Amino acid sequence: MFIRSLKDVKGTDRYKVMPRSATYTARYLTAADGMGFSLHVNRGEAIPPTQLWYKNHWEANYLIAGVIKVTDMTSGQEWVLESGDLYQVGPNDRHLYEVLEDEHHLSIFCPSLRGDETFGFHLRHVQIVNRTNSILK
Repeated sequence: MFIRSLKDVKGTDRYKVMPRSATYTARYLTAADGMGFSLHVNRGEAIPPTQLWYKNHWEANYLIAGVIKVTDMTSGQEWVLESGDLYQVGPNDRHLYEVLEDEHHLSIFCPSLRGDETFGFHLRHVQIVNRTNSILK
C-alpha cells in the first residue's frame, strides 16, 4: 500500500503541462507502480481543438467538472460532455479534444503509460497535433 499526493507528483516527470496552455496532467499511477493501468488527474482551461492519439493504449476519461467537446476524426461525430460523463477511446481512435469550460477529469490508461511521456512529435506513444495536423511543440 502507498499514498501519493499532488505534492509528490509535482516537480517530477509524472507532472506534465500541455504546450502553450494551462492544461496539466498529474500521473499518479504509472507502469512503474505495477498495477497494469495508469491513472492521471487532469485540469485544463479552454483550449482549441487538439488532436489526441494514444496509439498503443486504451483510455477511459471521466469528466469531474467543466465542459469539453470530443470529435471522432474518422466519423466526424461530435459529443459535448459535462460533469458526470465518460468517454473511452482506443488505439484506432484519433480524436479532437476541446476544452469549452475549465475542466477537471480522471484518465485511466491500459496498458499503463510509463509516466515520463511528453507531448510532441518524437514519441511513439503520444502525438498531439492541432487541427491542421501540425504538431504542437
